[in-house]
Amino acid sequence: MKLFISLFLTLSVLNGVSLWAQGAQGQRGGQGQRGTPAPARPTPRLADGRVNLGPPTGETGIWTPPGIVQLYIYPNSVNRASPGSALPDAIKAEDVPFQPWARALHDAREANFESDEPHTRCKASPGPRQFITPYGVEFVDSPESGRMYIFDIGGPHTFRTIYMDGRPHPKDIQPSYYGHSIGKWEGDMLVVDTVGFSERVWIDREGTPTTDRLYLTERFI
Repeated sequence: MKLFISLFLTLSVLNGVSLWAQGAQGQRGGQGQRGTPAPARPTPRLADGRVNLGPPTGETGIWTPPGIVQLYIYPNSVNRASPGSALPDAIKAEDVPFQPWARALHDAREANFESDEPHTRCKASPGPRQFITPYGVEFVDSPESGRMYIFDIGGPHTFRTIYMDGRPHPKDIQPSYYGHSIGKWEGDMLVVDTVGFSERVWIDREGTPTTDRLYLTERFI
């Protein structure tokens, strides 16, 4: 049985460039001077009308979302829920219906976080973990090649490829940190399916156990 996970990232283009890390005044978090929120601007679009997830023409910036809707959040979570994060209330680890092997693996990862966490050892951060890495991410849309790229600005400085040309997942996938991603547009929402993850990956900073049967669906709105 495959493990299906659907995660809604709080990275949203519906508020236009107000979520960009580098605003017109050089303030982080898309804010104006003295930390006041920058006014929302129209959603940036490409010439063909599609949503532009990259910086608008003549501007620079990267996405630094406030958080993700995780599978669960522990009392000592590094991504605690807050009014501005759009995260759910904390769920206690003991309330999660882990299989025995998964609970043992999670507990071991929690106990050895500093030495075991892949990101701190310059390993690629997959799926939702990619969007809570330091310094944000940048989307690069390459329609002529039928691909979209997501670059990590910090950490291992790697990038992830999303195939947008309608191809299916290959039948035989060599497991990897990023897996194999295919995407499509549903209106203004980018839907990305990813399979083929290595069992060494952490899909969040909490060490959620996964297997090579993980099937991840992300929706960017």
